[in-house]
Order: sequence, then C-alpha cells, then structure tokens
Amino acid sequence: MSLDKVVHFTMFTILALLGSITLRLGGWQNTVKYPVLVSILFALAYGSALEFTQSLVPQRTFDFADLTANAAGAAVGTIVFIIFFAVGKYE
Repeated sequence: MSLDKVVHFTMFTILALLGSITLRLGGWQNTVKYPVLVSILFALAYGSALEFTQSLVPQRTFDFADLTANAAGAAVGTIVFIIFFAVGKYE
C-alpha cells in the first residue's frame, strides 16, 4: 500500500467522522442513521468529484484505487462514530 492511499484513507476517515459528529450535534440528535448516511454519501460524492476533476488536468488521471481508499476511509470514519458516539445511546 502506497503512502498516497494511506493519506486518502486517513483524510476520508477524518472527513466522515467529523461530518457525522457535526450532523449529529447540529440537528439529528436522536438518530444515528441520517448522520452516517449523509456523511458517507457526501464523502463518496466528494471523492468522485476530486477524481473526476483530476482527469481533466493534464498529466493527472482518474484513479479507482484512490476512490476505493476514499470509500474505505469514509466507512471506517462512520464506524468509529457509531462505536464511540452512538452505540446504546439512542437507537
């Protein structure tokens, strides 16, 4: 695994974790489903947009492995959110 994939994974873990926390504190205090779902969908859309944009830049390409690392990071970020902030509190 290259450092590039580790960085993608780490950044999207942080993005999804902070997104879930923010959504939970901001309006969906009594549910876990919506903050997690919105965070994952946002992270996937953002990662896809970044990869697509790279394909428009000369000497850059769309990298499916980066997109996979982004998705895995988002999944781990939301799992961490569920474990530490949501398990047993509401649903």
